[in-house]
Amino acid sequence: MIVDCSGVPAAVEAAFRWLAPGATFVQFGCCPMGSCVTIDPHAIFAKELRIIGSKIDKFSMARAVQVVLDMTPNYFADLGRLGIAMYALEDHEAALAKLAAGSISKAVFDFTVVATSAD
Repeated sequence: MIVDCSGVPAAVEAAFRWLAPGATFVQFGCCPMGSCVTIDPHAIFAKELRIIGSKIDKFSMARAVQVVLDMTPNYFADLGRLGIAMYALEDHEAALAKLAAGSISKAVFDFTVVATSAD
């Protein structure tokens, strides 16, 4: 499964090249209106791909983060290796500082966790 959250047409095209047979592609990010994406329809047929569109809503981020966390043991054994760090919302300044310094690539805020350290 590939979930595109970027909304970048080139990323969508790349995702279709990377999909394995029988995989699912979820378009979650919103490409700019009028964008075009080139996908080989034969690849959809030959690989038996599933394509799902999902309209973004303000309640979806927590569910999306939970999906990633649920996938972690099998697919992302160490999120830190990907440059992803989880923070309590109260630690937003530390998260933004690490992003600005380039020491992490993504900060994910867990709204259910109370800050425990200045990380």
